[in-house]
Amino acid sequence: PVVFAGGGVRLSGAYADFLKLIDKLGIPVVTGWNAHDVLWNDHPLYCGRPGTVGDRGGNMVTQSADLLLILGSRLNIRQVSYNWKSFAREAYKIWVDIDPVELAKPTVIPDMPVVADLADLIPALLGRLYTGPTPGHSEWLEWARERVFNFPAVLPEYRRHGPSIHPYVAMDELFGQLDEEDVVVTGNGSACVVSFQTANLKRGQRLWTNSGCATMGYDLPAAIGVWAATGGEKRIIAIAGDGCHEPRPAGYRRPTNKSPAASAPSAASTSTVSSSWRSNASTFSPVTDSMRNTPIMESAIESSSAGWRSTSAGMAASAKLSRSSRAH
Repeated sequence: PVVFAGGGVRLSGAYADFLKLIDKLGIPVVTGWNAHDVLWNDHPLYCGRPGTVGDRGGNMVTQSADLLLILGSRLNIRQVSYNWKSFAREAYKIWVDIDPVELAKPTVIPDMPVVADLADLIPALLGRLYTGPTPGHSEWLEWARERVFNFPAVLPEYRRHGPSIHPYVAMDELFGQLDEEDVVVTGNGSACVVSFQTANLKRGQRLWTNSGCATMGYDLPAAIGVWAATGGEKRIIAIAGDGCHEPRPAGYRRPTNKSPAASAPSAASTSTVSSSWRSNASTFSPVTDSMRNTPIMESAIESSSAGWRSTSAGMAASAKLSRSSRAH
């Protein structure tokens, strides 16, 4: 048996009781997309993060289960893949969700659909008599924990990636320096996928992204929202991703010291926008000399500059193609 914990665990307000419940059951627990922070990596029941953008250990455990208790996850496509018929293929699926529509989707078919609020269900389960995990359950838990240990997201060869730092290594190093109670919000693309796969979460840390929306530029506003919600009492880390944190309307040009008038919106063509993006590459993020003279920062600057150059070249090519199409 495996417990599959989704975002509804926290949304229900039953998180504290959830931790008591899994301790009582003593079986492997895997976490769903955007709900990885319900269980920290060092928890004795933590057994990975399944899904198409999960980790190998979590997928092995889920696919090897004979019973899957799904708590508050809508099992979206990222979670079960387009080959959803093979998701936990040998498991009897008890799927608990507050929304009956989620349980009626034409993808994963629950063997026991349960429409319930976890705020009601989890305390009820806690109140039932249970003699505790059997020796067979303990052996199964040991096997599941070994999958996570034997199949890490950050492989040894990633650390020999050079000359540029491997994104998985960079994210691993970042989370290694974070403290308990830190809050991490991410943008799209690698910012969320790499962090969700590699994050060595500590108890009390929070980690999430704008799952299901994928609105570019989410990271910075979300971090500001966290600061407001927590009264500025927690350290907040924003990991910028796809679209970064400065999406702006077509024709907009960043103000510069040399040309204050450049801040006015322009009706220029896409090629002008491309020029604006190219000029921003050098002013996007101020870096001090002391920061610049570190191997990781040098690699980051090199990768960032290459990315900006690639984006600018792509936009310039698009502008050329657009002009060519209009000419014909």
